[in-house]
This record gives sequence, C-alpha cells and structure tokens, in this order.
Amino acid sequence: MTDYPNNIPAKLEIIKASEITPKEVRWLWYPYIPFGKVTLLQGDPSDGKSKLMLSLAALLSKGVPLPFADEDESGEPMTVIYQTTENDADDTVVPRFNSAGGDGDLLIFIKEDEKSLTFGDDRIREAVEKYHAKLLILDPMSSYIGDTCSMNNANETRAEFNHLIAVAKDTGCAIVIIVHMNKAKDTSPLYRTNGSIDIAGAASSILAVTRTANKQNPAERYPSGENLRRGSAENRATQRAQERKLRKSQCRHRANCPQCSLQGHGRFDLQRVFPAAH
Repeated sequence: MTDYPNNIPAKLEIIKASEITPKEVRWLWYPYIPFGKVTLLQGDPSDGKSKLMLSLAALLSKGVPLPFADEDESGEPMTVIYQTTENDADDTVVPRFNSAGGDGDLLIFIKEDEKSLTFGDDRIREAVEKYHAKLLILDPMSSYIGDTCSMNNANETRAEFNHLIAVAKDTGCAIVIIVHMNKAKDTSPLYRTNGSIDIAGAASSILAVTRTANKQNPAERYPSGENLRRGSAENRATQRAQERKLRKSQCRHRANCPQCSLQGHGRFDLQRVFPAAH
C-alpha cells in the first residue's frame, strides 16, 4: 500500500489529448535557444561560451536581429539577467557588454553578496517576473546547482533542474546554463556533460561550441546541438527553409558538405559574428 503525506490519498485525475491545445515552440534564437525552456551551452575551457552568450545579450538588449536571422526579425529590446562566478562584472562582463554596444539598463545582475544563488532560489522567479526578463544566463552550472546537490546523482540533479524548468515554463523566459565539458573525447557532446546524464535529459536544447581544426583562424567555432525542433506540418516547411539558410550562411565547404548536412551544424568566426567576443 502506498504511503501518502498525511495519509491522504491523491485523487485520480486525467486529461485527454483532445482537450489539450497544441502550440508552437517559440524561439529566442532559432534553432538554438527556445523561449520557455532550459538550454545547456557546453564547451571546453576558453572556447568562448561566456563570450558568445554575453554578445547575444548585447544584441538582444538593442532589439537587433541575431546572427543568421532575417533582417526583419528584429524586435523590442529585451532584458537579460546574467549571473556568473567565472568573471567579475566590473572588469570583464560589463566592459565586454559595452564594447558590443549593449544597453546597460537592460543587463541586470541579482546580487549575491548575502546569499549565493541556486537553481531553487525564489529570487530567480521574482527577478524574471519583476523585470520581464526574456533571457537568464547562469555561468557555470557547477556554481548554481547548489552545494548540497551531487551532480552525479540523477535524482538530486533532476530535482534542482525542475525549479528552473518551472520558472521557464511559467514565465516564458529562455534559460541558458553554461556547462564545462568533461575530459572524454571522440564522443557526442551529449555525453560530455559534466555529471549525471540526467542533466542532459533535463534540458530541452543542448548546444556545444568547439574549436575547429583551422589553425590559421583560432576564432573559428563549430556549433552543434540536440534540441526539440518540433512543430506542425504547416510550420515545418518554414523551419526547413530557415535551416537551409542557416547552413548556407555558416558553411565554408562545398555545396553538399556532409559535415554540415545536419541542421544546426556549420562554422562561424567568433570575432567576426560577435565583435565583442575576443
């Protein structure tokens, strides 16, 4: 017999699929970062993860189109929350943001002087809702998942991620967690996430930014990812057209390059596309 809290059994409730209204996934940066979901951005040290996200934050704060997007995809300037223990705000984060032309009034930080922030901290939801933030960046995961959470314990990591998943879903805010890869080589980035594989399972989109073999251009990067690219039949044709455009704009190989045949795979110059990323 199941033990229920306070000896009160849960009432059985169901909902039919016919009673659920399907909706499209909305994208902050197609096809990498969805709104209302948690995204992991992985990479080895010094591969440009933080610089990439800070440059995106600057563009979003100005309401200009993101790289590889159509010119008419510009929107309203967005508020971005940026939390990091990797770099100081005064001598690294803000100068990089300013050099990218970002609006300093729309990049905000939750103060951690009295208490360090964790995934389950109520201040995250409060800040997102109060300042209508559209993007929250936590850099790196190991600093914010919580001191009492073992990253190798699936039950503990999933419980911590559920806090952020709920915030993203309820507010529509895109949440990006920057993650250092483990030392495993010659394997999918999906299996190079530090800690339990359930960390990768908790995210809706997983991105990896790695250096290419082009030694003549150390700023060249190769993005790859696994995400939830789903939609109605009506929308998939549009998605495929956008994917072809993205591949064409990124790929520097021959027309039918097998390396770039998968959506979301290609090459870009980190310094050319994001001038602040240096």
